[in-house]
Amino acid sequence: MEFNKCPELAEFLGILTGDGYMNEYQYGKRKYSIIDISGHSQRDNSYLTNHVSGLIKKLFKVSPLIIIRKDQNTMHLRLSSRDIFNLLLHSGFKKGKKGEIGIPEWVLKNKKFMRFFIRGFFDTDGCLCLKKKYRNYPYYPTISLSSISKTLMISINQYLISKEFKTVFYSELKIDKRGYNPSKIFRIELNGEKQLRKWKEVINSDNPKHKEKF
Repeated sequence: MEFNKCPELAEFLGILTGDGYMNEYQYGKRKYSIIDISGHSQRDNSYLTNHVSGLIKKLFKVSPLIIIRKDQNTMHLRLSSRDIFNLLLHSGFKKGKKGEIGIPEWVLKNKKFMRFFIRGFFDTDGCLCLKKKYRNYPYYPTISLSSISKTLMISINQYLISKEFKTVFYSELKIDKRGYNPSKIFRIELNGEKQLRKWKEVINSDNPKHKEKF
């Protein structure tokens, strides 16, 4: 399978960076390659079933397996393909725990590819909400992106600044309710209607839940 640099692949890598992973597993003498993207079974259903599945078909000429777990309110798009696994590995996505993950160099060097990468990341792991701020009802829009990877967030922040966004970049400790050690989260926020309109113009969204909020 050939590695073609294109906006669709950049967006797919952003989606994987947000709510996906890929890894290899050994069962006996056989080795399996798994690529998995997850989301909420209701809020993300249309996005995953239509847009992301369509993106996979366009890029790789296959349809993903759709797994819905009603007990967890989650759904997964899953691919089991060594060829696709190797292509994604070659394109710069890391296998196993993402940890301090970065953006592939070929995406970083192309502003159009960066726009699509950030859109994919936002659609899976970003947030758009309204805050009260100075009034008694929520009216003030805030776009938020977060990750444990400082490298990833610095690269996204630098791109947004280059496009004249006014970003707020900071870190905070996230307390794990299960009793694990707190983890450091790096966050980017864009506040206000002007930033929201600019985001829609420059980055936009393919996820219906975000588009409805816009």
